[in-house]
Amino acid sequence: MSKFAYIALSGVLLFAIQGCTNSKIKNNDVLKQKAQSQASQTEITPQAAILASKLKFDKAKADGLAFYAPLHMTKAQKLIDDAEKKNKKAPLPEDKQQVIALSLEAGNLVSNAYDKKDIIEDEFTSLIDHLGLLKAIETNTVLPDQYDKAVSKLQDVFKEVEGGLLEKARSKAIKVQIFFGKVEADTLRKKHLQKAKSMLSKAKSVDAKTFAKKSFKKAKAAIEVADKFIDKNYSDREGVITISTEAYHAAAKAYYVALEAEKIVAIDEEKAEQYILYVESLFKTINQNGAIVPNLTSHSLYVQSAELAAAIKRLQNPGTQSVAEK
Repeated sequence: MSKFAYIALSGVLLFAIQGCTNSKIKNNDVLKQKAQSQASQTEITPQAAILASKLKFDKAKADGLAFYAPLHMTKAQKLIDDAEKKNKKAPLPEDKQQVIALSLEAGNLVSNAYDKKDIIEDEFTSLIDHLGLLKAIETNTVLPDQYDKAVSKLQDVFKEVEGGLLEKARSKAIKVQIFFGKVEADTLRKKHLQKAKSMLSKAKSVDAKTFAKKSFKKAKAAIEVADKFIDKNYSDREGVITISTEAYHAAAKAYYVALEAEKIVAIDEEKAEQYILYVESLFKTINQNGAIVPNLTSHSLYVQSAELAAAIKRLQNPGTQSVAEK
């Protein structure tokens, strides 16, 4: 093998080792030897040893140790299962002692798991809190696959602690924190901006790119701005909701403008008059059948809309002049 190939292979192997998640428990052999020593000195029965380890395991599970110390809890469960199986066919004293040793080893693992939990809660509070935040914004239902991946990545950090690799856990935690931020942004995007994106697709389906070209372009730009805002400011909840709502209204406008524009393009002279009368009927409804502005239809559509706007302003601020008075 050439020197270059050897160096390259070494680099790949080193990367693979660093990238793999730990699967070993620190001092596992020590815990096993301790259990065997305890088993040789105790007078407890195999049945009592199994029951004690199961009670201890169940309490640990209730305390969340399956989350904080998955390697310890998985191994402890296996030891308890093995102890129960062996106890069913343990006629000899040495067999019974082995059942007791397995049960005690499971208990020792659970005790050690509590120690690991203390370290994890002290070292990685911000990550644990961030996972809680993801659940609070409903990532687990909005993006369930991403949420499960987030939990898995966090537990990979915990597994490094279980193996006594604290520095590796800290290094991995930095990358997990970045991933959590991305998942948070994606969740908010799905919850608040997806409605605007769906409306833009709806506008596209009625050919808004042709019949409402400017409105469609503005809507698309509004969604792009909202997308970038969420990436950089996902912790600004009110800002995310506001900019997503604005993007939705822009997309809705493009959709409805396209619908109306398509009608205008297709109409003949007779239908054109009907359409204008239809628009005037909308103004008439706003005008409450002449109660706000009398003889409104004797003006152009532009003046009619201006008169209505001025009338509404007068209602809000008495003393404002009408368009005709100016």
